[in-house]
Parts: sequence; C-alpha cells; structure tokens
Amino acid sequence: VRRSYALHVFVPRSTHDQETKKPEDEQYRTALEQHGFTTVRLHAGANGLIAQYNQIFSHFAGQEQVLLLSDTVPSVVYRRTKSLVVEELPPRHFRAVAALAFDLCKARSVRAWSLGANKHVLNMRPGYISLKCGLLDGNCFGVNLSIRPTIHLKYSGYTADVEFSLKAWAADGGMIRFLGMSAMHAYRAAGGHDVPHMPG
Repeated sequence: VRRSYALHVFVPRSTHDQETKKPEDEQYRTALEQHGFTTVRLHAGANGLIAQYNQIFSHFAGQEQVLLLSDTVPSVVYRRTKSLVVEELPPRHFRAVAALAFDLCKARSVRAWSLGANKHVLNMRPGYISLKCGLLDGNCFGVNLSIRPTIHLKYSGYTADVEFSLKAWAADGGMIRFLGMSAMHAYRAAGGHDVPHMPG
C-alpha cells in the first residue's frame, strides 16, 4: 500500500541568519521555491526545543503518524553487518523503516519510535529493534499523537528527548527503537557527536 505524506517545516520567526540578517523563515521559503519544493508547508515555529516540540504536538494533535526530523540531519546511516562500517541508508529504505516503525507501534499499542540515539558504530546493533526503555533520539522520531494521555514537555531544553522518552514509557510501557541505524547530527555543544567520516 502506498502511503501519502505531507512535509511541514516549523521555523522560529525570531531567528535571523548571522550573515544575511534575513529571517530564517524567509530563507526557507526562498530556498524551497528555488528547488521546486512548493508543496512544503511552512509554519511559524516556537523559540526553544521544548516550545517547538509542544507546538508541533499541538498542531498535529490526533494524527496517528507524525515523523519529526531535525533540519540539521545530513543523513541516516546503518550498520548492516558485524563489521565496523556504517553506510548511508537510501531514502526509499528510510520510508520503509518509518512505515514498519508505525506499524510496530500500532501492534504494540505504544506511541513512539526512533532510530538509535547512540551514533558510534561500536554501539550500533545491526538489525536489532529494541522494545526496552531507552532514549528516543530527538533528531529523528515518530509519534502517534492520537494516543492519550497527551505528552507535554516542560523541564529542560537540553534534555527534551530524555523527558519525552520517560513520559512515553511511563504512559505506554513500551517504545520501538531501531538500534542498527541512526540519524547523524553535528551538535553545537562541546562533547556532542560529530558526523563520522562516510566511506567512499
């Protein structure tokens, strides 16, 4: 069955590019038009990660399949075998993973899934889907927003993914995590993960 989807981008209007001084939403709109992505829907986002998540959750309240992906993710990688090599996941495979993830959530009556939060190849488990309590990766996760009670984040912008993970587990007693693949992301803070060198 072919599934349809819509792309939405939530951009804080107060954010300005340091070089051009133009609002980020204006830059998004220009770039999307230049590259032919005219069906992507832009929304006024919120300042701060917690407010942004809560706004997105509120906007899509009642929707069964919402995928949140940071715009600073350059690729999704996977460890296919026991060798210490990661490869980039083709987009068509990512769509299949997302479809499978939402189906697994429905089968187990849980709301949330994510790719593996640990991005180091030594900690990636090829082909392994965890049902245990763990960290849902805030850079790439899916959520069924029709399940109650609704999760509202409120504590720390630095640990929003931890809060969401704990509240999702407390509410549902389960989650789905694909530990053999991860959404790469270069963190600003010291000690954050760097994007690894990709082979080839």
